[in-house]
Amino acid sequence: MSRDDIIERIAGQWARTELTDEGQSLTLGAQVGETSELVGDVVLFWRSRAHAGGELGYVFNPALGGRGYATEAANVMLRLGFEGLGLHRIVARIDERNESSVKLARRLGMRQEARRSATSSSKASGAPSLTSRCSLTSGTRAGRNSDFDPNPGSPGPSRTPSGTCPWEGMPSALR
Repeated sequence: MSRDDIIERIAGQWARTELTDEGQSLTLGAQVGETSELVGDVVLFWRSRAHAGGELGYVFNPALGGRGYATEAANVMLRLGFEGLGLHRIVARIDERNESSVKLARRLGMRQEARRSATSSSKASGAPSLTSRCSLTSGTRAGRNSDFDPNPGSPGPSRTPSGTCPWEGMPSALR
């Protein structure tokens, strides 16, 4: 995604500067402090006032990966959702083939709660798209630390009907 693409997204439908009610979203550009280089964007959707739910989304330049930009920006949005809006639960939908996105969700403390296979296939690979729905609740967010367990006292991430989790197959260095 080019700088122009990101600027267009931010200036378009997501030009909101505050969240005042459900159904709204807020998108923020993420840039390198020293150079002002735009590296991506994060979005927080306020999905439900009654259920105190939101959704996190992000798009980052893969050439600038591994430097903590996505983690830092996503944490800002999670803090806004939980502390600023009083949300109880924030989800993210992740294409399991995007290992960087899966790793980011893990770093944020999210856990997989559902998995679905899309009926259409990826244009690039022709393979069916596998999407995971991951979540983080305010209770688990408050206790986050370097060895954070997103589901304390449980045997691990919740299982889907297929019995698999996109994180189980990853090398331990990536978990």
